[in-house]
Amino acid sequence: MKAVIIGAGKIGRGLIAGILRTNGIEYCFVEANPEIILEFRKRNQYLLHILNAREQIIPLPTVPIYSLSDTEAIEKRLLEADLIFTAVGGKNLKETGEFLGERLERILPERNWARALNLIVHENWKYKDSDLSENIWKKLSEENRGLFQEMTGVCTAISMGLSVEPPDDACREKEPLGIWMQEQWNIFVNKAGYKGDLPKIKGIGFVDQFLQLQSQALYTNNASSAVISYVGKLKGYRYVAEAAHDPEIERLLDQAYREIETGLIKQLHVFPKDQQELARRAKEKYQDTRIKDSVERHARDPLRKLAPDERLIAPARMAVKSGILPEALAVGIAAALYYEDEKDESACRLAVLRREKGEAFVLREICGLEEGEVLESLILQQLPRIQRLFCQDKK
Repeated sequence: MKAVIIGAGKIGRGLIAGILRTNGIEYCFVEANPEIILEFRKRNQYLLHILNAREQIIPLPTVPIYSLSDTEAIEKRLLEADLIFTAVGGKNLKETGEFLGERLERILPERNWARALNLIVHENWKYKDSDLSENIWKKLSEENRGLFQEMTGVCTAISMGLSVEPPDDACREKEPLGIWMQEQWNIFVNKAGYKGDLPKIKGIGFVDQFLQLQSQALYTNNASSAVISYVGKLKGYRYVAEAAHDPEIERLLDQAYREIETGLIKQLHVFPKDQQELARRAKEKYQDTRIKDSVERHARDPLRKLAPDERLIAPARMAVKSGILPEALAVGIAAALYYEDEKDESACRLAVLRREKGEAFVLREICGLEEGEVLESLILQQLPRIQRLFCQDKK
């Protein structure tokens, strides 16, 4: 079995490469960042730091890596591949889809179709499968569309652990390609999208009820990290784990998990024990001080994260529909309204909207809330508390 990993960032060269290497699967990388490509070509290996009870260090080889301009070599690799993984960041999926579509347009007629080709889309992005597959589709001829539809699977995937690139200047100098990750060597893949016989790959699980699991993960892991990060930023924290240990934030976090649990049990009919375990693991991973994961990374792109079907508004509405007032989630949403980062285009646009149009405008136009809606009232009630933190943060 052979694989191509598109994206040599922390997930690609960390979790995905680690799993493939452990299973003896040959793989290569396709990468857009010339600095990462240069670092790969300068050395023979890099280190994967697994943060279990005792840190385990696994050397991984710097396998072949191709820039986007190496189209002939990439097409040859794709022609032989059984699996294509993407780990490029959700905003890059459309461009990645177009790039893949152009490559597949050339190789699909030549491919040996005794075995199917499967794309595994590992992105923290709501519309990952459609953003990729629709843009591949645009680049294919009618004939190749038929081949793609019949013989190519497109599967969404998620994982639950945290991974970070070198956490400080000393580590970056010593190990520019090093990855520090929690011991959660699992990728969960949507079984329904896979074509052909399911391979037995240790660390990859094919899930029947994937959409429910994906919703649980989005509305538990991502919602809680948003609460931690947006409130943590206002309280001056740099890292997620530091913020998650703050007594006030920890109380909010525990309350948010209870609000999320009620909504998911009543609206998505998840099993209570499963949801409680997911919440326990989420809190444990965000409080793991060995992982230097920045508040900024988790908070970036607040306009997207404040959308009606995203991590904060959707579970809060579920809670309201289930008969409870999601006060902790409302605090997180109010804090998100005041998230500022001059390097983040989305945060800058949000700040302009808030200052020029007001918070209520953002809640209606970005969050999709109706005037007088219970959740809107809850969020507005939290604004004085958040504004005090905001003013303190600016001093």
